[in-house]
Amino acid sequence: MQSGTRYAALVWHRRAGKDTTAFNWLLCAAMQRVGTYYYVFPTFQQGRRVLWDGITDGQPFLRHVPEALIQSKNETDMRIQLVNGSVFQIIGSDRYDDMRGPNPVGVVFSEYGKQHPGAWEVVAPIIRQNKGWAVFAYTPIGGIDNIGAKLYTMASQNPAWFCQRLTIDDTDGVFTAEDLAEERAAGMDEDRIQQEYYCAFQGAQPGAYYARELALARAEGRLGRFPYDPKYAVETAWDLGTKDATAIWFYQQIGRRVHLIDYFEGSGSNLIELNALVHGKRYGYRPGWAHTAPHDIRKTEFGSGKTPYEIAQELVPPLFFRVIPKMNPLERITAARVLFPRCYFDEVTCLPGLAALSQYHKEWDEETRAFSVKPAHDWSSHGADAFGHLAVGLQDPEPLRYQTQAVTSFDPYGNQADAGLYRAGVRMPGEPADPWEPQPAGPWDPYAA
Repeated sequence: MQSGTRYAALVWHRRAGKDTTAFNWLLCAAMQRVGTYYYVFPTFQQGRRVLWDGITDGQPFLRHVPEALIQSKNETDMRIQLVNGSVFQIIGSDRYDDMRGPNPVGVVFSEYGKQHPGAWEVVAPIIRQNKGWAVFAYTPIGGIDNIGAKLYTMASQNPAWFCQRLTIDDTDGVFTAEDLAEERAAGMDEDRIQQEYYCAFQGAQPGAYYARELALARAEGRLGRFPYDPKYAVETAWDLGTKDATAIWFYQQIGRRVHLIDYFEGSGSNLIELNALVHGKRYGYRPGWAHTAPHDIRKTEFGSGKTPYEIAQELVPPLFFRVIPKMNPLERITAARVLFPRCYFDEVTCLPGLAALSQYHKEWDEETRAFSVKPAHDWSSHGADAFGHLAVGLQDPEPLRYQTQAVTSFDPYGNQADAGLYRAGVRMPGEPADPWEPQPAGPWDPYAA
């Protein structure tokens, strides 16, 4: 990097010193060129735990920054300004939209295999434009479809990149054969050992929900190019985010096959912007209820006093949502696993969505040293939850019907001159009939067969 290389992939085994090396290079670079520098972890909290508050070799990790070089320090944002004017900040790729403002001239991605793919997509054009640099330091996790595996394959064949893979055989004295024997005796599976110590891109994200389904889809040729076919209508499935990201899958039903043709994920967008994005794609959407969303779309927004469900129907053109009832996350996961054999994914347009599905995993309990029954909430949750809503929405809608009031035109008290319907909600003008909502059979007739 000192001699001018702008990109580096460090695929090093666990405890080989990836962060120590990359962090010290960042400090050197920050003193040589005034600018903004990012150190990116998969999550903001992980960055605080590992680097900002981390202890290594019995001392704080930040001891690598000489006190004489520090102008100011912001604990909340994990940002340090150096005396020469450079600023470096620790951030999480779960908040990668925050990287759009300042123009970084140097970026380190730690544990890149767990990162949100959108983070590098945001930074890459900026780095190219300002002649900056990027270092990717990570130990393999997941198989050949993981973004870390794909980056290593590209970097190892690109002469413009510095690419290095270090196993425990390349770093004498860090780990011994006895150490590995203890890990195996403690129950670590062989795939994990090959990943952690020999930097093998095999196996899956530990605790991954859809590892088997994605591997089978790859083997059966259901991951490839499946572009939009104008002969069939397009539908969408959403996971709505307020503080978090919003994820949208675009799909077509072609017989029994479900073609996942596109994917969007982003944070900070309101329904007006999302509506413009959806209709800006120029897809032919299914008339009526083409979109599926979770139950919280019916929660009232404090500012407008309306629910997103109501706001969406007032847009031009409107968005009509089928609403998935609130349910246990494991029910969505089960529905998704049932749907997977029918799914065909466009791995170019749906790459971030596929990354989310491959990363979606069970929560690890540090106290019990075992996986919890519930999913971990990280960047992958948004795409995976949206896919779960898609799967539930394609099931027989009969079990999903729900009412809060009787559906009838009979008024036992005679209070309604027009005998209006007693039902939950009022249909908006021009709104099509909701196929998931039970409809009245007509005026009440106690003697009708």
